[in-house]
Amino acid sequence: MKAALVAGKVATLADDLEALLPGLSNESVAAQQARNVISVMRNVRGLVDGEISRIEALVEPEPTEE
Repeated sequence: MKAALVAGKVATLADDLEALLPGLSNESVAAQQARNVISVMRNVRGLVDGEISRIEALVEPEPTEE
């Protein structure tokens, strides 16, 4: 999933949509939908990274005392 979020068009979707916002009316449905997609794309990356870190911490062996 992490690889898919940083590959191809998905990797630039939020930036591409953000570039379109100045040409849209702030109150338009299109602008709101674009902002929603931007928010989801950016937040999902953070969520996936956080979950990967959490799972890695669960499966890493505990350090042993010498």
